Amino acid sequence: MLRELKIKIIGVILAIILVVIIVIPLSMLVNVPAGYKAVVVKGFGVGHVFDEGWNMKNPLSSVDFVRYNTQRVEFIGASYGEDNVGNIVVNSKDNVAIFMDFQVVFHLEEAYVSEIRVQNGDFEETIIVPICRSVPRDVCAKFEALEIRGDSRDLVAAAIERNITAKFATKHIIMEEFALQEISLPVEYESAINEKKVAEQKVITEQYNLDAQEYIAERDIIDALAQANVTIIDADAKATAVGIIMDQFNVTNEAEAASIYLQWLYIRALTDEDTNIEYIMGDNPFILDLGDGSSP
Repeated sequence: MLRELKIKIIGVILAIILVVIIVIPLSMLVNVPAGYKAVVVKGFGVGHVFDEGWNMKNPLSSVDFVRYNTQRVEFIGASYGEDNVGNIVVNSKDNVAIFMDFQVVFHLEEAYVSEIRVQNGDFEETIIVPICRSVPRDVCAKFEALEIRGDSRDLVAAAIERNITAKFATKHIIMEEFALQEISLPVEYESAINEKKVAEQKVITEQYNLDAQEYIAERDIIDALAQANVTIIDADAKATAVGIIMDQFNVTNEAEAASIYLQWLYIRALTDEDTNIEYIMGDNPFILDLGDGSSP
């Protein structure tokens, strides 16, 4: 009996020794994945940070792995059961409920990983989600629904990104990207927006047609003025030519001088390959057809 008891005692002692030799050393080892930090959250050395790779820690201390590199949080899709899930609902200045889908990309400042974890616990739930849900509501409250969905969309997105970035920075979180993906209004407002677009397009089309009509009218006026100027120039040229002939050839009769001028035009037309004169009409009357180069 005593012998059996001694054997059992020895077995227990050996088991304890085995635990001490194997289990305790394993509890002292911590393997930190790439992109993470291990932060001591319980036991000895709370707040101490272990870098990536294998590390030795106090076996009585507990660590939490905190990701600090680039990561993404999405606020997409309707979820009416829980406010912290899916897209967010914002109220516009004119008190219209708007569903907004977006995502943020960020990373933690590496030197402040321990502070972020120890002071805030699960930073995604305590920092990221609350800020990303409160900022759009504050921004959209300054705009009317049709502005948010229409002309001021980019302005709203920029304001949201700017304010989230500033709030993240106070918590040592760096915003990398903000993407506003979808803005959904009640059906009646979507219809109003479509009607507005149709009306704007109609105005643009009517303005184009008006501009075209004005252009045609102006062109007709310009063409008429140009034709009148050509007629005046031709008349002046003929009068000048007739006057020169009367002076040079001592011709006193304007009709005779005009006949000489027409003959001169005829000779010039025959000798000038680039002429655009096809007919010469005299006062007698006579017509000189120059189309095929034949004489009168």
